[in-house]
Amino acid sequence: MKRFGLVGKKISYSLSPLIHNAHFESLGINAYYELIDIDDLSKHLDVLRTYDGFNITVPYKESFLTYLDELSDEVKVIEAVNCVVVVNGKFKGYNTDIYGIYKTLSQHNLQLGRKKVLIIGAGGAGKAVYYVLKNNTSHDIYVTNRTSAKATELTKQVVDFTEFSKFSDEFDIIINCVTPEVPINLTNIKPNTTIIDINYQKHNINIPTSIRDQVKIIDGYAMLIYQAARSFELWFNLAQNVDAMYLALERRSKNAY
Repeated sequence: MKRFGLVGKKISYSLSPLIHNAHFESLGINAYYELIDIDDLSKHLDVLRTYDGFNITVPYKESFLTYLDELSDEVKVIEAVNCVVVVNGKFKGYNTDIYGIYKTLSQHNLQLGRKKVLIIGAGGAGKAVYYVLKNNTSHDIYVTNRTSAKATELTKQVVDFTEFSKFSDEFDIIINCVTPEVPINLTNIKPNTTIIDINYQKHNINIPTSIRDQVKIIDGYAMLIYQAARSFELWFNLAQNVDAMYLALERRSKNAY
């Protein structure tokens, strides 16, 4: 049996095992996907080399670069990894968040060319979002981050993290890439704004109730599904079956009520 997993810290909330294992079953593949919740990467490298591949989530998307034996072109550019293929104990890193973000934008037919966009967060996910936007004709991109130095690594168009809520009405699209424990208050958001929240379980965006029905909110499920599907392609060199993943989420949702 092939073994895969998700490397991260405090990740019990993740739905990755659900969708990957449903995907494997739908294709008749003898494989298993599990959570690999660890506090110190350096102490688990030998164990990780015994897997056939794994995904990486917070807080290791950037720090794992140190341990890669080979980097894909996009990982070299954005300096963030979320998918690793293990071959003969060697790690090759990819970024499938890029594909997940691209598919999210295309599914919702978001036209970016003349839109003013704010990315909240400049970590691994924020870097992937910025990469996609810059390569899809969106030029008016601003970034805010708790550590401003990380934002300036991406662009000169930086908004102070303590002040961005005041200026949220200036943006057409706001993409939240920070973890759920960080509250995001969009107190001045304008009608018809599109909000993309890459979080899919816990949500940290606060919008005034008076305007909530006038904004479009896109959750992170499409990104979850498509980054997972692209990871599968890299691990197996086989065509993906996203319908099986969506069906697993649908069944879980029905069972929750």
